[in-house]
Amino acid sequence: AAAARRHLAAQSGAWRRLDLGSQPSVHECLVSCGAQPLYVLSITLSPDKDVLYAALVRCGDGGPAEARAAVSRVQLTTEAQSELDDLTKATAQWRKTAERQLMRYADDAGPEGDFVGGATPGDEENAEPNTDENKDALDTDMESFLARTQKWLAPLFATRQMSGALRALQGEPAGLVLLLDPILHSLPVEACKEIRDTHLGVARDFSIHALFGRRADAAVCEAGDTAFVVDPRREDTGSSCTDKPRPTVLENFARYRENPKHMGGYSEGVAGDDHIAKDDEVQELLQSRKSGGYVFYGPGRAGPPAATLATLSCEGVRMALIVDRADSDLTQRRRSKQASAKTKTDFLLEGPLETAALYCLAGAGSVLMNQWATSFHANRLLLDEVLAGIGEGGLTIAEALQRFGAADALPGEEVDEEAPKRLKSRVSLCPALYGLPTIKM
Repeated sequence: AAAARRHLAAQSGAWRRLDLGSQPSVHECLVSCGAQPLYVLSITLSPDKDVLYAALVRCGDGGPAEARAAVSRVQLTTEAQSELDDLTKATAQWRKTAERQLMRYADDAGPEGDFVGGATPGDEENAEPNTDENKDALDTDMESFLARTQKWLAPLFATRQMSGALRALQGEPAGLVLLLDPILHSLPVEACKEIRDTHLGVARDFSIHALFGRRADAAVCEAGDTAFVVDPRREDTGSSCTDKPRPTVLENFARYRENPKHMGGYSEGVAGDDHIAKDDEVQELLQSRKSGGYVFYGPGRAGPPAATLATLSCEGVRMALIVDRADSDLTQRRRSKQASAKTKTDFLLEGPLETAALYCLAGAGSVLMNQWATSFHANRLLLDEVLAGIGEGGLTIAEALQRFGAADALPGEEVDEEAPKRLKSRVSLCPALYGLPTIKM
């Protein structure tokens, strides 16, 4: 056993990151992460799940004195504990429903279906433009989850020290990293008013040691060292609704490649209109990065398989954009065929949280990915806004994600100044960023 551990320590970066015995102290992690203007907000439950704790800390020096360190503690009532249990179960069921509904109806609703007042998936005929009353059931449920999360966390943010610290952060030129208890990862915590009002670019991570492993001193992603994998099996054949055509993933990709500030300057990659990408080809693209990025854009689930990803060394991937979880009939049929050969563990590792953790263990600096099923229209808009933000706008990856959340026009259209649109919550809250929020390209 000792020989096996020595071998793993020598050969596996993931193993070394899991070995807390070899990690620096929390203080050393905070000092190292201070290479970037970062604040860390840890929210965790006690082992008995009856107390909720929060700690806000500035990494390194600087910043307003009130926000350099703040703590908060709330004793949870029996009702609050039951509410958290009900909320996490409800969100888990919602994700399953969203996957079924969006695959069947997202194309029928068109790009308008991702905006408030747009067509409701499954009930397009009754849509009325720009009316808050006309929301689909998925979005109504998501807004309910947000309101319940806000109410549940409100006492934690309302303590004198914590509320003052969060107010002091408003307008700070910094990023905020949420270190959440595993139970809280399924909740839309970053959408709570107290966090939104800071106007900081927000990311998540798994622990202060995970954040330390992201190498805050290497916060630039080189476009010339960025690789892409786009619809590797050519499974997006266009809209399933002939009345509402849309460009395919590969057609969007061709448009991105024409712009040197979007994907035009990326170094190498593979697209499904050239050949079907094999897993070892994707592995090589990931492992050969030195200080660049990786973009997966396509239907289904991003590769490589979880068991392979866990063994890779991706320290050179400073920024990973995983734009997936929009399903077509072809991806669903392929996944159904593969299901019989998968174990329960295989299915669990395909989850969004697990995927983010695997990229963390592999050494990626930051990972932007969808947390649940989405539409092809939403993925196009996400990539449009993020590529424009990091490529043309000089924004950090977290600021580019905020740009997507504030989108007020359909993909490819100009904003209507008199009646700007607003994304539905199930769309704007779908992408999450794990890792360093301050990375730029």
